[in-house]
Amino acid sequence: MNAHFRPNIAWYPERPQPCRNTVVIWSPEVVCHDDKTYGSWNVPVTDVHIDQADSESECKFVNMSCSHPGIYRVDTICKYIDLNCLEIQLVLTNLSEQLWQNAYAEACIQLATAPDFSYADGTAVFYASTDGIRHFAKEFMPVNEWGCQFLKDPEVPFEHPLMMVPSSCAKYTFGHAFSGSGTIFGNGAPRIHCVHSYRPAHLPTLEPGQSTTQTGLIFVAEGGPSQALEYYLKWQGQ
Repeated sequence: MNAHFRPNIAWYPERPQPCRNTVVIWSPEVVCHDDKTYGSWNVPVTDVHIDQADSESECKFVNMSCSHPGIYRVDTICKYIDLNCLEIQLVLTNLSEQLWQNAYAEACIQLATAPDFSYADGTAVFYASTDGIRHFAKEFMPVNEWGCQFLKDPEVPFEHPLMMVPSSCAKYTFGHAFSGSGTIFGNGAPRIHCVHSYRPAHLPTLEPGQSTTQTGLIFVAEGGPSQALEYYLKWQGQ
């Protein structure tokens, strides 16, 4: 039997019910630059630091470092905004001796263990298009060699890189976005049910030893996709 480990962080939002939904943050899923892609299977987690906050009003965060010696290090910093929102920073550092073009790290946000937010088809996943809030096509793409069932590309271009999944009770909406992302998609395979907001529209060049940071969030907002978009825009300062 082949055994693999992955760098994961589990988050338990309070809504709709405490301790019912487990959102898994796989970070990084991949690291990319130039024409190279590095997976994070069996890349060791080298350090985990958890802030010891004494009260709900104080900052709480988890900093998980994952290193591929001589190639990259990714620090995933999750900061509690409140019990229903995490701000996430992905800090990618070039540990090689080569200049990197078009460098970025990608996180996979998985909802398979969040029964209130797992989705059966594309119509349950929404995005903020240039023509208002829309949902994805009902049918997934054909199953590929890895067992993935990707959402079809948005029919209308997105305006904000925000993925939204309403709860089964229709009272709350899960949201995920990384600022400046140029791609949104999801994998509807039952074992994953993930959403992605990744690959910055303007990709950086990294000298050896240099780092780049992407900032995003995952949250559960009260209301539907419209309220989730309002929550995201408020976080963005808009």
